[in-house]
Amino acid sequence: LIADRYRVGSVLGRGGMGTVYAVVDLATGRQLALKCTGATASPLNRELFKREFHTLRGLRHPNIIEVYDYGSDADGLFYTMELLRGGDLGNAPPVPWRTVCGYLRQLAAALGLLHARGLLHRDISPRNVWVFPDGRLKLIDFGALSPFGLPTEVVGTLPLLAPEWLLERSAGKFVDQRADLYSLGAL
Repeated sequence: LIADRYRVGSVLGRGGMGTVYAVVDLATGRQLALKCTGATASPLNRELFKREFHTLRGLRHPNIIEVYDYGSDADGLFYTMELLRGGDLGNAPPVPWRTVCGYLRQLAAALGLLHARGLLHRDISPRNVWVFPDGRLKLIDFGALSPFGLPTEVVGTLPLLAPEWLLERSAGKFVDQRADLYSLGAL
């Protein structure tokens, strides 16, 4: 039980920022996903986690995962989000080119909202694109989210990483939406 409200069902995934569980909200009976940091998260990771939630809270788009509640308990910080059905793009079977074009349009629309707000996802990869059985997509995992600007760290999936993240670090080059669009094209 998390925060005396969310009954944990199963682990959905683990990553650098925390663990994601399938939970039931005991107050509403609703099935959700819950991401938590763990009690040993560093102050920096706690701040990034909080920023991720608050940024996602302000992003309403049909192709971006929706978040709901934020809180903390003795085990760390957590937030709830929609529980997605389907699987990530990395586990999807090959699809016809017309379907791929539809996928690209959906992802470009989600990135358009991020980029209009001066934000970069920084990890456009198969594991961060969720495919629903009906063909809709959702962009997930915003833990690497950052504003446009000078690169301070390399984050992302190497084969899909825009060269400017690696080549321009020492040159002081401003990185903008083109880095995410490179990753989208590579995907």
